[in-house]
Amino acid sequence: MRELPTGTVTFLFTDIEGSTRMLQAHPVQMGSALARHHDLLLEVVESHGGIVFETLGDGVYAAFARASDGVRAALAGQLQIQSENWGDVGQIRVRMGLHTGDVEVRGEHYFGPALFRCSRLMAIGHGGQVLLSRATRDLVGDALPSGAAIRSLGVHRLKDLAEPAEVYQLLHPDLPANFAPLRSLDALANNLPVNTTRFIGREEEVAAVRELVVAERLVTLTGTGGAGKTRLALQVAADLVDHFADGVWLVEFGPVADPSMVALTTAAVLSLREEPGREPLTTLVDYLRARDLLLLMDSCEHLVAACAALANTLLRAAPRLHILATSRELLGISGETTWRVPSLSLPPKPPPPPESLDQYEAIGLFMERARAANSTFHLTTQNAGAVVEVCARLDGIPLAIELAAARVRMMSVEQIAARLDDRFRLLTGGSRAALPRQQTLRALVGWSHTLLQDTERVLFRRLSVFSGGWTLEAAEAVCAGDGIDAYDVLDLIIQLVDKSLIIADEQDGQERYRMLETIREYGRECLAEAGEADAVRGLHLEFFLGLAERALPADYDPAVLAILAREQDNVRAALRRAIDTGDAESALRLAGGLWDYWSVRGYYTEGRAWLNEILAMPGVKNMLTAPHARALQTAGHLANCQADYANASALLAASREVAEALGDDRTMAASLHLLGNTASSRGELARASELYAQARHLNRRAGSRGAEILNLLQMADIALELADLDQARSLGLEVVSASRERGQRWGIARGTYVLGRVALIEDELPNAQRLLEQSLEIQVALPDQQGRIRSLSALARVARGQGNADLARRRYAESLRVARESFQLLEIARGLEGMAELDAPDDFERALRLMGAAGALRKVIGAEPHTEERRRQNAWLQPIYAARGEKVCAEARASGRALSVEQAIEAALSPA
Repeated sequence: MRELPTGTVTFLFTDIEGSTRMLQAHPVQMGSALARHHDLLLEVVESHGGIVFETLGDGVYAAFARASDGVRAALAGQLQIQSENWGDVGQIRVRMGLHTGDVEVRGEHYFGPALFRCSRLMAIGHGGQVLLSRATRDLVGDALPSGAAIRSLGVHRLKDLAEPAEVYQLLHPDLPANFAPLRSLDALANNLPVNTTRFIGREEEVAAVRELVVAERLVTLTGTGGAGKTRLALQVAADLVDHFADGVWLVEFGPVADPSMVALTTAAVLSLREEPGREPLTTLVDYLRARDLLLLMDSCEHLVAACAALANTLLRAAPRLHILATSRELLGISGETTWRVPSLSLPPKPPPPPESLDQYEAIGLFMERARAANSTFHLTTQNAGAVVEVCARLDGIPLAIELAAARVRMMSVEQIAARLDDRFRLLTGGSRAALPRQQTLRALVGWSHTLLQDTERVLFRRLSVFSGGWTLEAAEAVCAGDGIDAYDVLDLIIQLVDKSLIIADEQDGQERYRMLETIREYGRECLAEAGEADAVRGLHLEFFLGLAERALPADYDPAVLAILAREQDNVRAALRRAIDTGDAESALRLAGGLWDYWSVRGYYTEGRAWLNEILAMPGVKNMLTAPHARALQTAGHLANCQADYANASALLAASREVAEALGDDRTMAASLHLLGNTASSRGELARASELYAQARHLNRRAGSRGAEILNLLQMADIALELADLDQARSLGLEVVSASRERGQRWGIARGTYVLGRVALIEDELPNAQRLLEQSLEIQVALPDQQGRIRSLSALARVARGQGNADLARRRYAESLRVARESFQLLEIARGLEGMAELDAPDDFERALRLMGAAGALRKVIGAEPHTEERRRQNAWLQPIYAARGEKVCAEARASGRALSVEQAIEAALSPA
């Protein structure tokens, strides 16, 4: 593909008039005709110095560096299409639009408003007609093709609802000159307003809602205040203005306070005069009964019952009427299709370079509105992070972003970001032309709150205690009581969802709820004003403490880790609550329950920071309690994960002393088990095995079978490291047996994994494959993501042993994807290392890049390879260094260290 023109570009957009009808009448012949049409225009465009950068259906989109080339191509294309014999489909008539503007090129795609302007210009034309914008006409000047001329068609409003623009027609003796009036907004029945600011993004949303409005008779756009419901509805209505023979009519209910005025307001929009002795609704029904019309009912939430009644009556009486409504609360009548307006798109984490940020709708909106407030404002490397932070913390809500961007007139973006904790004071001073409730962020959210019933307000403010979302179970436990029965919580949540204050999502087959951060901040203010904050936060802490303690070794269940991952923000909030209120007992219990979660996820540094703060709380040092011992154990475990063996040993020795003072076998067993982990990490395998055996004895005596299974699994790992396969097999079988007795499927899977590893080492590959696939099947079903990753990695080694490198790569790739989805950073690093070992024989540079990336990730989480891991890696790395030299290898690893985690995963997953 040739290089795309850049900077100021002239676009030629085309489509075939009536193509859908022609395709239905001649499906086979039309397919051939479309192919010929595309080939013809491609040839014409390229012969005039242009490039076709996209085709979509019957549309062809081309770009030219010079406006005159675009005009010549359009003329030549029309002449050839006109002279072509199109067979049974009949004469094809193509409408064309030419517009010139500044655009950005990213990869093989254009970005910028010029594209949308060209599309809107083309859409108002007729088949056989070529339309030009003022920008293109001015650039072409007198450089027209021989015999060609340009005629002004006057000023027209395009469907982008912007200010009217001059439109011109290309004339030529061999082309038709006279057409029906342009299908601009001026020529069609509507009362749609002129927008003074440009509509940003939302292409997919506009297309989706447009299809719904055509297919369904009542569509309600719902969403939080300021989400952009009205702007989206207006753009959809503008796109459909020529679809409804009797027009598109906007009824603005925002200023209307009296429900009895709903029908009269609607009648006034349609210019229906009030008749003495006749109800306005009757007049409306008679007028609309036979009309093909779209009614846009805007801002219905404060008049929802009256609007619902009106819509229901009109739809029953007028079979060709369609209604598009916007409301923070759905209308709730039969036949209604609801569509929640999402927030604007935001960049991922970490964000791309500054020059690529405005492709995300929230950033694009902020930039445009900020430049309107301060013409010198530009996105730079220095302020890009603050712009992303502002848009993200405002949840991508358009109105909130516009209010923030307006502050650029007086403040830097960094200052705006720093003050968002007090967003309701900061974000004021919206358009004076807007309704009062849309002029400040507080008024915007407060309006929705005003419309709630008393019990809805109570639950709303209590739900604001959650961070990052919640489940029904959590809401019932934390928010019920004092006027709200637990059985009523679900119904109230549904009502708050219907009123756009809560968002419902499905995650892993379970319904989960959340608030946008701006809504949540308002709810927290209400919670404090009601004097309920301390009580509700206490219940929140109690609930998540109970959840964390389900992951303790005695009752170990790997499925709890997935739940803790979803509740990460709530767990952090609970920890902060316990520490800030001096509740050392709860803080210790909570931290002790997070031992495996912090470990598996690779949150070593974060976990240790929390534990340092908790263990330093007043009075903790002298506590002789099981929670204190467990917190010391967790701290020691995380230190061991970061190869900080001295601190690990000291912390675990302290936990052992507390356990001895308590005389608690379970607590002592946990300390011994973790001391065994530290010994194993240091390569002291015999000592580790001895400690695991002692821990197992104590757990058995205490009846703690779940913890005993963990002891057996660690002992099996040691046996595998020592190549004591008989011992490993015996321990694996014992794990399977003990787990079956207790119905612990995770233990059955992990014991079967041990047996598979034994078979792999013994080179019994078919048996190893069978056992590991059995283990994997259980782990997928549970889910046990860590076990699943390890089974996949072992199956990759089986595939390698069977000479099936492609299957080995697929297994490693799947293990990496699972690690990415479950955000297990250490397992991601290990997956990269596995892929590197697979690549080493054929592509040493790729292998070393992956090792560099893995090393960088290990450094971030503080998890250096343990002794045995380093030994295995050196076995294949040393020959590469010897053959290629230190300098070449160091450069390859350095290039890998420069990759982000996502880039490293993509590099590993890309074809070798």
